[in-house]
Amino acid sequence: MQGTWERWEFLNPSMLPFGYNETNASEYFPLTREEALTRWYKRQDKSYEPAIMDITKVLKWEQIPADISKVEESIVNEILICEVSWRPYKITKQELEFYRKHKLPLPKKHPDIRHLERLNKRPWRELYVRNCDKCGVEMLSVYPQDSDLKVYCEVCYNREVY
Repeated sequence: MQGTWERWEFLNPSMLPFGYNETNASEYFPLTREEALTRWYKRQDKSYEPAIMDITKVLKWEQIPADISKVEESIVNEILICEVSWRPYKITKQELEFYRKHKLPLPKKHPDIRHLERLNKRPWRELYVRNCDKCGVEMLSVYPQDSDLKVYCEVCYNREVY
């Protein structure tokens, strides 16, 4: 491998263990099924329905108490149904402790839906030339000039924070 320089090459995409649409790369660089396959990427096209046992209690989102102090410990053994996708999800004991500690209500959405909502709140990975809102110096930012957010250059930011 050292003699033929294979040692320094990336793995062939067909050898990867996951489908492209199951990776974080697909969140930033989405590819259609055909584009992924022409690049020799695998794809996960099957949708697996989760098996919900009959003995497990299933709660719909409207049955989840809004006040965390009214949530019983037994909720970690129950399956919750997402209010958006209707997919089942569970709350772990550590999650429940976190929500109680910070007095937060239990989430009524599946973790994948919450992840997509967080992704959509982030600015797109594009740089704009704009002026600092404090001193007016030209700089690069992920926020365009017409954004409602105040954006400072590094010098002004450091002066403001430190």
